[in-house]
Amino acid sequence: MKRTCPVGYTLIHGVVVVDPDESTLVKKMYEMCISGKSLKQIADAMEPYFDDIVINKPKIARILSDRRYLGDELFEGIIDEDTFNKANSLKSGRATAPANPDKAEILGLRISVRCPVCGSRMKRFHVKKRKKQYWKCTEAVCKKTVYINDSDMIEQLKDVMYELTAIPYVASNDYIQKSINSATLEKNIIEQISSQTFDKNTIKERILELSEMLYMDIPNTGFVKMKIASSLNEYNEDQYLKTINEIGSKIEFGEDNTVSLVLRDGCRYVRKEHHADRREDNIVYRSYEANC
Repeated sequence: MKRTCPVGYTLIHGVVVVDPDESTLVKKMYEMCISGKSLKQIADAMEPYFDDIVINKPKIARILSDRRYLGDELFEGIIDEDTFNKANSLKSGRATAPANPDKAEILGLRISVRCPVCGSRMKRFHVKKRKKQYWKCTEAVCKKTVYINDSDMIEQLKDVMYELTAIPYVASNDYIQKSINSATLEKNIIEQISSQTFDKNTIKERILELSEMLYMDIPNTGFVKMKIASSLNEYNEDQYLKTINEIGSKIEFGEDNTVSLVLRDGCRYVRKEHHADRREDNIVYRSYEANC
């Protein structure tokens, strides 16, 4: 017979009433949830008590979020509001939290991780039994391995970002000047070609010079610096990976498994202090900059 009432209730002469046995089981489900049991654990414990319906994780989730158990014009209350709110708060937290938050964060990294020996891409490996992670160079000849847990790598990246955002990041006039110089040369070449009185060899030389300047300017333009400054000004630690993906070009490993973040302008930053709580009043050390 198809069930017409929610678990915990039964229909007698067209009237919905509380089922004594099932209502006790419903209360038990809420108690188990509040005590820390997972939806699967609750389903496994309850499944033997039901023959007419399938009790699984989705079913338990629906029961725990069904407001009819609080009581309304049709259904008598089985669960009080405090119990209902506690169970749903815990259920939502467990449902949205990843099984391995560190792994989930690392997978959100979109910029490449580079080998400290040969500069090739590195690939992350996870040993489930030992709960350990490491990075290995993809170059067949090199195969450099860096043993570093996700949690340590994440903390280093967060600290670098904390230090980066603690001191205003300014777009350097030197970089802007480079862009102006290449733009000026380009304009000069166009004007000479338009005049039709140019020397072909001279123009070729200037075009080659412009190409070299533009190539050198790719990571160093004032525009790139300003984009980095804009991203840092809007920085929110809850979305630190999003900002790293916007401003970073690669991640490199150094001695003692230090993590370097290389920005799109070519500057390299490493953590100078472990800011455990990263409070606003914490002492901040400027990150080391190289190859800028």
